Amino acid sequence: MNHCQWAYVLAAPAILGTFVLLAATSLQDEKPANAVSTLGPVNSACPFTDRPIGADSPTQAHNGYTIGFCCNGCQSRWQGLTEENKDAILGTFFLLAATSLQDEKPANAVSTLGPVNSACPFTDRPIEADSPTQAHNGYTIGFCCNGCQSRWQGLTEQDKDAILAKFVPQGSTDSTSTSGSAPNGLSIARDYLKGMEAGQLDGLDRLFLPDGRSSVLENASDEGSWERYRDHHLKPEMESATNFKFTVTDEKAERFGSAVLVRQIGRFTVQVEQEVRAYRAAVTYVIVEDTGELKIAHLHWSSRPGKN
Repeated sequence: MNHCQWAYVLAAPAILGTFVLLAATSLQDEKPANAVSTLGPVNSACPFTDRPIGADSPTQAHNGYTIGFCCNGCQSRWQGLTEENKDAILGTFFLLAATSLQDEKPANAVSTLGPVNSACPFTDRPIEADSPTQAHNGYTIGFCCNGCQSRWQGLTEQDKDAILAKFVPQGSTDSTSTSGSAPNGLSIARDYLKGMEAGQLDGLDRLFLPDGRSSVLENASDEGSWERYRDHHLKPEMESATNFKFTVTDEKAERFGSAVLVRQIGRFTVQVEQEVRAYRAAVTYVIVEDTGELKIAHLHWSSRPGKN
């Protein structure tokens, strides 16, 4: 692997509970645990090798869904995983599908879940079924009248974030983050990049689900837990590649049920011996609530050489 093409980090807990609930129907409860869906595999590429899934590819059932594999070896590897890791991989496929659909939506798309607030943020009057609404960071905000809706439209993004933070569920704002009041997990994502730039890998533990519950994938390879990956991969790599600097050119937070998807696009430079190398990068975080705090449950880092 080239220096500083960092990681695919997949943390195991509760991703299934977030994404499967968005897609599953009440009929799922009636299926046996190993029932195979008649809709075919939910994935188009093998979860271990990223090779395409064909019509004759081996499959396994998990929680009423079908997972496809490129070969019998990968199917056997799946069978050896814990239920928690299977849930995490299955959740990832729903995340990828949801992300694709989100990309097709306009930036101000309104959530189908209805307003997060029961009273107007400006007048405290109740929100009715036919009240005007506005979308912000994947949420719907309701208003008592068109005048208040117009008032919202004139606010700065920072003011909108502050109002939204009053209505989102507890744990959705970053009370443990040092990056300020950025909503919906953005500050956690920013803290991760800051920690990478400072080379403070041990300090990044607080951002992830704790106690070795994470698993790490890099280029379709299983690297074990975040802690193992940190010590046996990132630390040695950062000894030979220094002065890491990441510049974010675009970032976005979207909510999917109780989880938050944060996407950052940008570029970074790193020094290897006397050479400064430039890369383009995209970073995706799935952030979930764990014991009342937001934690990174999934981090996907992809990069390639490119002009700075």
